[in-house]
Amino acid sequence: MTYEFCLEYGTYPLKNVLANLDEGNEAPDFIKENTDLVEKLDRLNDHFHQLFLVIESQFFFVGHDKPELLELVKKEHSEIVTILEKDYPNETIKIERFYWE
Repeated sequence: MTYEFCLEYGTYPLKNVLANLDEGNEAPDFIKENTDLVEKLDRLNDHFHQLFLVIESQFFFVGHDKPELLELVKKEHSEIVTILEKDYPNETIKIERFYWE
């Protein structure tokens, strides 16, 4: 199975690439026992979503007005990439680089 670590508004950051839209909002089974990683992913997801303003189904990136939060999201993203590469070498995980690098 192939997974993707990618920040997208409205989805969980780590998901099966073949998951249906309604299946992509929870941690994959292979990490569920790693509560520390799940908490990090949940925190990253929350912080990432704070970088957007939603008005009538339109998404506006406001992260440049929140530089501290943007830096925190970059840091959290980098930490999770390190964990995934180190702790899950046998899983196929496509890692998308951070958008604002």
